[in-house]
Amino acid sequence: MSSLIGLDHVSRTFRQGNRIVKAVDNVSLNINEGEIVCLVGESGCGKTTTGKMIAGLLRPTGGEVLFEGQDIWTMGRDFKRYRQAVQIIHQD
Repeated sequence: MSSLIGLDHVSRTFRQGNRIVKAVDNVSLNINEGEIVCLVGESGCGKTTTGKMIAGLLRPTGGEVLFEGQDIWTMGRDFKRYRQAVQIIHQD
């Protein structure tokens, strides 16, 4: 079974004042068609940031988010099809 969605060495940093904060650092993950994935961890560990990157709501500062092997940020018109295929549910 081939990967439907993949994270390939994805990182995300944010600027807080004059310092850089690593919210997500070098995460790789494959999600196959039909799988349901839960991101679980302690507060502040990067779950929401990772979910937003998977959903295409936040661009990674490093690495690639892949849909059927293609970087979602280079998909052009197919990005809409990707966004329709991905759902995110927050705990709140």
